[in-house]
Amino acid sequence: MTRKRLQIVSFLGALLIGGASASALGADEGPTAQPESREQWRERLLVANQTVASARQRSDMALRAYKQMRHRGKPRGAAKQAILDELAEARAELAHASSELEQLEDAARRAGLTQTSLEFEPEELRAAAPPASESTP
Repeated sequence: MTRKRLQIVSFLGALLIGGASASALGADEGPTAQPESREQWRERLLVANQTVASARQRSDMALRAYKQMRHRGKPRGAAKQAILDELAEARAELAHASSELEQLEDAARRAGLTQTSLEFEPEELRAAAPPASESTP
């Protein structure tokens, strides 16, 4: 194998070992599965951005519940563990969603989208985010 091909294979192997699948990157679906138009890319990016916004909101709420628990010295036992578990899950979800968004943005840049095409207004991102009262622990 050439050096370049070996680097690519090593990179893909590292991604698969690190938990990122080829399908998450859109690599296994062939060239027809990749968005061809700017609108298709923006739609995929909008969904990914909304996922990150929702994960960030969940993480913020879990952190708020954790801080309240620490301040009040309550709850204890299983209730305390539930708050700690929610905080850990929310942080993991946020990290995963952010990573997927970053990979999608990189792919969009390689496809020729400009930086302004990758940005969204706050109103667009809030469209799919659940209200704060729905996900209160």
